[in-house]
Amino acid sequence: LYYGNVSFGTGLVYGLKILFVTAVGGYLSPLRAALGAAAFGMAESLWAGYFPLEWRDAWIYLFLVAMLVLIGAGRDQAKIA
Repeated sequence: LYYGNVSFGTGLVYGLKILFVTAVGGYLSPLRAALGAAAFGMAESLWAGYFPLEWRDAWIYLFLVAMLVLIGAGRDQAKIA
């Protein structure tokens, strides 16, 4: 990344993280979405301090997708019952 240049992928990583965190927190609950975003920000910072930085985004995305699958399955079960 060169200083001062903007490309298509510049905000893509942040946009995907925001989309996933908002989906996990719930679109109708801004407080839960904000708390979830703060928790994921802390997790990313801790990861950068203790683990290889190259794998940070991959593991965060994996965790967010797993949360979506698990929470989505729980929401479906609640609708059935």
